[in-house]
Amino acid sequence: MIKNLVKTLIPKREKSANKGTFGTLTVVGGSEKCRGASILACEAALRSGVGICRLCSTEKVISAAVSRRPEIIFQPIEENINGAMSADSFVSKMKHIAKSSSVLVGIGMTDCFDTEEVVSAVLSNYESTLIIDADGLNSIKTCPEKLLNAKKIPIITPHVGEMSRLTKMSISEIKENRERVALDFSKKFNCVTVLKDSITVIASPEGKCMTLDRENSGLAKGGSGDVLSGIIASLSAQGLAPYDAALCGAIIHSEAGLAASSIMAEESVLPSDVITCLSAVFKELRS
Repeated sequence: MIKNLVKTLIPKREKSANKGTFGTLTVVGGSEKCRGASILACEAALRSGVGICRLCSTEKVISAAVSRRPEIIFQPIEENINGAMSADSFVSKMKHIAKSSSVLVGIGMTDCFDTEEVVSAVLSNYESTLIIDADGLNSIKTCPEKLLNAKKIPIITPHVGEMSRLTKMSISEIKENRERVALDFSKKFNCVTVLKDSITVIASPEGKCMTLDRENSGLAKGGSGDVLSGIIASLSAQGLAPYDAALCGAIIHSEAGLAASSIMAEESVLPSDVITCLSAVFKELRS
């Protein structure tokens, strides 16, 4: 039943299509200390069908990414003394990524002043759908009302710890009331919320809500959330509405995780293995 829902929503792929048909995604992420996160997101996005994927990051992150995924387009940003992106450098180059279909921001950026300024600039200036994760969420933990500056309904993907920081609620409170917490936050800040845990809740500001109860310890590893964000951002860039992109992305990520766990022990599953299994999931959805 869940797979049938995804089949009806995922973008159609005409044989005569070109790369522009399937959208342009810009990933704003990465830092000296977290070079792999944005690479995982970009690779997951490409494996999920986006036509063009651009990585906006520091030279050190780009150097690591180009050898792994030469299909990515790169926009270098100067780094600050912490090895994170310089806000001044980013703002000076924003015009180069203005035409993106969707923008994913926050993964691996580190929690610092420049990150806060970059996220604020993205929220205030981009016309495209935004997907905000990780340090992008940490940067607004004291002022989540910044989400209201987004030109379109954004998608946020907090795990329960990040949601705790955003809401000032304890993790136990959130876990006891997952659906209500996600729905209330979505309505208050006009965003789609993907509340991540072993049980994931997807909620919209209009009151739509679905709980994905498919526990899999194979996904309990650093980098899994970056893969999920990449899938959701890819579907968004291909034209899905924010709630549909979040819902389909969460289900596809879960299916790929289950596929990886069926091949190897759950202890051994890596986020990159989940990316590898995306192809089989999409083939099944297209059948």
